[in-house]
Amino acid sequence: MITYTYKLSLQGPRTTYTDAVFTPGDVSAYRLGIVFASEGKPYDTSGCTLAVKARRADGVVVTDGGTVAGNGTVYYEVKSDVYAVPGELSLEIALCTPVGGYITTHELICRVREGHGAGDLTAENTTPILSQLIERAMQAEQAAQRAAEAAAEADAVSRQRFTNALAGTAIGSSIHISDVSPIEHELKVSVSGIDDSDTATLTKLGKNLFDFLGAAKKNSSLTIYGDVVGGAGSQHLKTNFTIPASMNGKTISASCMLRSEGGTDSTTYCSIRLYRASDKTQVMAENIPANGSDYRKATFTAEVQEGDVIGVTYGGSGGNNQIIYAKEFQIEIADAPTEYETYTEEKYTVNLDGSVDGIISAYPVTNLITDTQGAVIDVEYNRDSNKVIEKLTNAIISLGGNV
Repeated sequence: MITYTYKLSLQGPRTTYTDAVFTPGDVSAYRLGIVFASEGKPYDTSGCTLAVKARRADGVVVTDGGTVAGNGTVYYEVKSDVYAVPGELSLEIALCTPVGGYITTHELICRVREGHGAGDLTAENTTPILSQLIERAMQAEQAAQRAAEAAAEADAVSRQRFTNALAGTAIGSSIHISDVSPIEHELKVSVSGIDDSDTATLTKLGKNLFDFLGAAKKNSSLTIYGDVVGGAGSQHLKTNFTIPASMNGKTISASCMLRSEGGTDSTTYCSIRLYRASDKTQVMAENIPANGSDYRKATFTAEVQEGDVIGVTYGGSGGNNQIIYAKEFQIEIADAPTEYETYTEEKYTVNLDGSVDGIISAYPVTNLITDTQGAVIDVEYNRDSNKVIEKLTNAIISLGGNV
């Protein structure tokens, strides 16, 4: 029996594309072994049950159940009805409480290959002339193989360099990975410089670093009134993002969709800005005129320092009378604003030996930060081969070469 084993995090992605391949007609041939983890540690599955729903390529849904082995491990022996139809097979794996409530559900995408059927011919001895042709073809193939091995030996160094280029590493108090592979994979992460690892937490963020909607306590938009308290001069910040020490000296891009109502004259506007803590100066995005019925995007790019503040602002002689609506506020480490991405956050516990388990890559950007001052994060990841090739190509061109 073939066993496919996977590790699923309760805090990780809900869909996993697997390497599992089944063949119709096989009986009692396949088993799935799944380890459920929470915050990097095996989940206590005592008393739990395992429910399975399989959606075949023909749309038929087959229900079944598995075995809970304890210490986070469950097994499912795949029945032949489940993989009776060639094509994509979706397995919904549900870990349930003793009373039937769901603890977590994950979707595993598998493949059912098409068998060769009963066969069209029965094998028999080949004719002598065909045997001779096959022997000559094998001799030619061996000669070509020897030539290929000689060429490969001469090119071994460059091949090894390219292979190494696909393995990425990063180290620092915070990690920003912009060349991560689009193929989802588990990162190898460790944290050092922590006195009490048992209390340390590592947080994975996507491209967008600003939890704007959460901070605003709204589902879709933030309403900003002119009588807010704080800020400097005539422009005031309502909901803002303060630059942490880990982003000191980095170049960021900010973007936000804005519109406003109630301005008293044509000078009234709203926008977003960077307020510098060091010298009280500011970097402003373009002004969005008041009384607009449609959202417009305001953007800026700037180098930031610890303590700088980014947020919504307004001005003009009628600024205090307007109501501002803001959404899709994004702050990212980038040289130019990119397409908006919803803020995502996943927290992981640092193990006693400093390792962190179950962190799955986020594409196109993965950010890692820790809540412990002085901590250093070390990560190994798979790089995007297209970006590696682009970088090598640019390097060759910069040296005057051709590609």
